[in-house]
Amino acid sequence: MSDHRLRAHAYTADVDTRGASLRTFAHDGRPLVLPYPNGAPRPSYRGATLAPWTNLLCGDGYRTAETVVRFGDDRERLHGLVADADFALARRTPSRIDLVTEVTPSDDYPWRLAVTVRYRLHVGGLTQTVTATNTGDGRAPWGCGGHPYVVAGPSPLEEWTLRLPAAQVLLVDPDLVPQRLLDVAHDSGRFDFRRGRPIGDTLLDHAFTGLETPDARIPTVQVRDPSGCGVEIEMSEACGWVQLYTSDDEPGDDRRRALAVEPMTCAPDAFRNAEHAHDTGIVLLPPGASASATWTIRAIGE
Repeated sequence: MSDHRLRAHAYTADVDTRGASLRTFAHDGRPLVLPYPNGAPRPSYRGATLAPWTNLLCGDGYRTAETVVRFGDDRERLHGLVADADFALARRTPSRIDLVTEVTPSDDYPWRLAVTVRYRLHVGGLTQTVTATNTGDGRAPWGCGGHPYVVAGPSPLEEWTLRLPAAQVLLVDPDLVPQRLLDVAHDSGRFDFRRGRPIGDTLLDHAFTGLETPDARIPTVQVRDPSGCGVEIEMSEACGWVQLYTSDDEPGDDRRRALAVEPMTCAPDAFRNAEHAHDTGIVLLPPGASASATWTIRAIGE
């Protein structure tokens, strides 16, 4: 496990090779994500890269068109297989780093993938690109995402204004198992942030989809502090879902200090697509094929 510093255009970022995790990110010294100390264990999944699935895999297994996978135990399968991998350095410049790892066949995932994570600083912020190539046999189910805990500014999270251009929310049971996909108007006071409003005492740990793109713009989530500064995350077309988590279960002083905004190519429990009434967004990669997703985090209101 090692740490790499990137610098460009008043931005700095530290990338931890464990899980290709974004450990720090700042603009002109203002933190844009909740950091953790260099060399310390990463708290939870803070800043981690999520692949080949995001969020939970539920039940006792899953099936694709060609393969049935049965789990041998009932442990929680959360955020994929690379979040704790020690990625190798493939390329580095002052403003860019490429990290690589391999997903090898296992009982949970009997396919082989080459995974590359690229972080690039530029005048428009920090762009993360995750690419997978199926280097094995059979069509491999694939999804990916990021897990940054963004910090809008110095005020409490309750005072931050959230703008989320999502028309649908995935309701879950107390164990976070997906239940129903509903219009955010079903409970607009909790889930509808399309026009932007303060987070207040809302508790969120939900996936959203139906990302609206007026005027053909790229879907963007914005979080602003009352002082006017903030953070936005712009997602590529591959990211049809975004998870929001108000960090209510974080320990000690970290509770509600940041808003996890997680761009995702697929829904929670995506591999069990046939079990759900909604399309989970899962991709089946043929042998030799690749898939990529990109998101950019930047400062706003500077």
